[in-house]
Amino acid sequence: MDKYSKQYIASLGVRLAQKILSSDVGSVDEACYFIIRSVHRLVPSPMRIYLRNDYNEFEEKYYILDLGVQVGDDSLPMYQLDPELLKKLTAIQHENPGQTIISVPLRHKDQLIGFIEITRESPLSDEVLMALGAYGNSVSLGLYIIKEKDKSERRRDLHSRIMKILIDLRAKDNIEKLVITFVNEVSRYFLYDRTCVFIFDEYGQIIYQYGAKSRGKPLTISHTPKIPKLDNKPQAFDDISGWWLPIRAKNQVIGCVLVDNIYTLSKINENQLSALEELCNFVGIIIENMRLFESIERLGRVDHLTGIYNRRVGIYYINQLIKESDKKNLSFALIFTDLTGLKLTNDTHGHSLGDQMIKDFVGCINEVVRPRDIVSRMGGDEFLIIFPDCNMEGAEAAWQRIEAKMQAYNKATDKTYKLSASHGCVVYEPHSGVSANRLLAIADKRMYREKRQRASLPI
Repeated sequence: MDKYSKQYIASLGVRLAQKILSSDVGSVDEACYFIIRSVHRLVPSPMRIYLRNDYNEFEEKYYILDLGVQVGDDSLPMYQLDPELLKKLTAIQHENPGQTIISVPLRHKDQLIGFIEITRESPLSDEVLMALGAYGNSVSLGLYIIKEKDKSERRRDLHSRIMKILIDLRAKDNIEKLVITFVNEVSRYFLYDRTCVFIFDEYGQIIYQYGAKSRGKPLTISHTPKIPKLDNKPQAFDDISGWWLPIRAKNQVIGCVLVDNIYTLSKINENQLSALEELCNFVGIIIENMRLFESIERLGRVDHLTGIYNRRVGIYYINQLIKESDKKNLSFALIFTDLTGLKLTNDTHGHSLGDQMIKDFVGCINEVVRPRDIVSRMGGDEFLIIFPDCNMEGAEAAWQRIEAKMQAYNKATDKTYKLSASHGCVVYEPHSGVSANRLLAIADKRMYREKRQRASLPI
């Protein structure tokens, strides 16, 4: 038949290649659709068109059986292909009892970018096979170019999305918000079955974790998978289509990301993996900067010896509680206390033992106070304890428990010093107009009154 002549079929391939390269065809899928329809008109038989993807697998794009062109859902790894198909330029025909399989390669230069598989009851002539091979060679150039164009557009889209994610991440002011934003953005864009982030402390223990399903749906991490020892490169996640990626800062792994397609089992694109590596590096830098800022800020808020707040923060909280008490009509109490015998311990045994005495005293306080109570070192041997939503009776009861802790400590240890302290308590009543400085002055005066009374007692 004339329509099966090599020249005629090759010319059809050239025209279709020109159509693909024109603006008439906008995507790889559309090009594959035109190709399989064109071949089916020439050889009206069941057929499938496969295209090589980014994982070196051949993905079934379309097939034609009895119901016209249908979207394919199959894929073939490279090793399952006929070795002849990888080498030959012409169509290959295999005759089996009652069935003949024809494979038409779609090749650009020395690279097989796809193929068409035709199933017939009877074989085709050598001339038709040569004509189909010529058709495949003619149409492959257009298919290759639009495939590369599509890949380039996907890369640009990926780059644009990554830049948006980076901007969103840079705007976050704490690690929790940063991690949630990262997970949600990645899961919505890449559509992985699971995206999970694990952040480590300085000892490599998980201190925060968050996960999401595809499109940002929250994921409850009921069981943490065994995290491998990570260095600079991603590691495959068992036999599932997934990857572990390290989050690094200053050559140290401070966390990791797990992305996988545990349900769909689809492989993760190398370009996506490379982009995720860059994102993880950026997240590591942000987390390190946040931690550095927090440590610097903490140095300005915390007494370095005891780990409790310093004087500045203590006074700040008194002012804040005054505002809150006036607004909510709640009273609060504070105790000003002085550690007895610190100067004597420093002068007699040295400041190292004096420092230990301070830390032991603060330890007794911390064992008694509530999580919302505020403890600060006002300087030297003076300390402040603030009790939100508390009256005089409650504050004095807390102090009695602190004294009991000190007595128990003195009995249980054979230190050269004994823990003892004087205290003064004051309560702020809502709308009383008493300032923070005035409250401290009242508590300080009451503390010194108790100190003088203790000094006058016989030993």
